[in-house]
Amino acid sequence: MGKAIGILSLKGGVGKTSVVAALGDAFADFGKKVLLIDANFSAPNLGLHFNIVDPEKTIHDLLDRTAILEM
Repeated sequence: MGKAIGILSLKGGVGKTSVVAALGDAFADFGKKVLLIDANFSAPNLGLHFNIVDPEKTIHDLLDRTAILEM
């Protein structure tokens, strides 16, 4: 079974997104399967760390069930 790690803070600009991107890269480098979710609905920036500027699907689409998550 997989593990879940949550990185959160009520304050903006403290480096949550950068930490998540670095952790995701590190786990992937160790051969782990990684799913990163940016739940900042007003200003998601996680994709920018991976050069994803205009994604085809977003978390909004998954929650609205207008898209499916493909493995």
